[in-house]
Amino acid sequence: MSFNDNNDLFSNNNQNNNGENKSEQPNTNPTYHYSYPPKQNDTNNPQQPPQQPYSPNFTTPPQQTQWTFEEYGPLDNKNGKKKKDKKEKKPVNGLKVFAIIVSILCIASLGTLGGYIIYDKIDENGSSVQGKGDAPTLDIQGRPEGSKQETTSPDGRLTTQAVNKIVNPSVVGIVTYTKTTGYQVLGQGSGVIMTKDGYIVTNHHVITPEDPRMRVAKIEVITTDKKTYTAKVIGSDSKTDLAVIKVDANNLPAATFGDSSKLEVGETVIAIGNPNGMKFSGSLTKGAVSAVDRVLDSATLGDTMKYIQTDAAINPGNSGGALANEYGQVIGINTAKIVAEGFEGMGFSIPINTAKPIVDSLMKNGYVRGRVRIGITYMPISQTLADLNGIPKGLRVVDFDPNADIAAKGIQKGDIISKINGKEVYDATTISAALDGKKPGDTVEMDIYRIGSDGRAKTFKISIALGEDAPTTSE
Repeated sequence: MSFNDNNDLFSNNNQNNNGENKSEQPNTNPTYHYSYPPKQNDTNNPQQPPQQPYSPNFTTPPQQTQWTFEEYGPLDNKNGKKKKDKKEKKPVNGLKVFAIIVSILCIASLGTLGGYIIYDKIDENGSSVQGKGDAPTLDIQGRPEGSKQETTSPDGRLTTQAVNKIVNPSVVGIVTYTKTTGYQVLGQGSGVIMTKDGYIVTNHHVITPEDPRMRVAKIEVITTDKKTYTAKVIGSDSKTDLAVIKVDANNLPAATFGDSSKLEVGETVIAIGNPNGMKFSGSLTKGAVSAVDRVLDSATLGDTMKYIQTDAAINPGNSGGALANEYGQVIGINTAKIVAEGFEGMGFSIPINTAKPIVDSLMKNGYVRGRVRIGITYMPISQTLADLNGIPKGLRVVDFDPNADIAAKGIQKGDIISKINGKEVYDATTISAALDGKKPGDTVEMDIYRIGSDGRAKTFKISIALGEDAPTTSE
């Protein structure tokens, strides 16, 4: 996900006419806590507070050696000094001195011989002996030959290392900038090279500011060989959170895309991207497919889109990066994770089979052509809210497009749309189900609930023509 990623926390905020909304951005700036205690008498800690007894950090001070007078022998009663023993001097016998010297030499020789015998004895028993000249050295060997080093299994699956070598060069870093007095970084994310001539797929939220008042002045693409390019937007779709950008380059390492419909739960997948931005570019995480065709209750991520759920770590900055299978094929575009207390290892990727028609339309038309729209902004009314307020569940109209046909048919703010073509509608999922297969210009019938100025409620039906969900441009 990008630093300004707003898709990490799923929510049910107000949605626009096609179920779009923005969710809050998780805090992506990690705080590191070091566990090293300050050194005693450190120059950075010149004064150490005295330890108090019974405090958690109190330690018993080292015991000082206590000496007694008795150890020094008897003392002189007058001055307290140790008495010296007085012995009678005797004449030195020369023969005795010679005998003593010979005895000392013999003892020294025996000690040396004994030490040598003990030295040999320890060495023979395999004990470590310091200073031995012929001690063994650390031996580093090459990798063993044989099946352990094969990069593929019989069915063609690759090792993680092999997948990384294939896919990583196709994953790029994306940095967006705004311009005030100078260029300022807005966000960072990832992308996947689709073609050798520079088409790159990423997430809509990677290239779109979180704050709608901000404008992207520049999009920079950084490849794994540290080359930088300025990119232009070919097309972007907020509903599916997909976008296509283009750089002016040739012979880029384009990714190989695989059939995501063949994925199975438990299959190993590898996520590659730039968590926390370019600081950790090219990071790889590994996990399993936790679920396929996972429908998320989030209009921001696109109505009834189905996602690949994985426990491979997907963090802010990974958005737009690759989810690859064990064959070195990109089968998903990483887009979101659940960020909430008690949740861990729940990341989501847009399946490539789902992304393909969106990406193709973005490349050809600049938007997703043929998508229908009603032309309203609404608030979902659940059954619980309906029961509490004595109203039908449905879609409360918050605002509407004055140019849409529904405005011409007399829709008002506060009206509740309870059904479309006889099907209950109360969230993004039910809207998509009711409009499934419809094309721009098709007519649908709606059931409307309205409370009049006299306080009385009434229900009625209207028929409207669906519009095309084409982007509007404003300069």
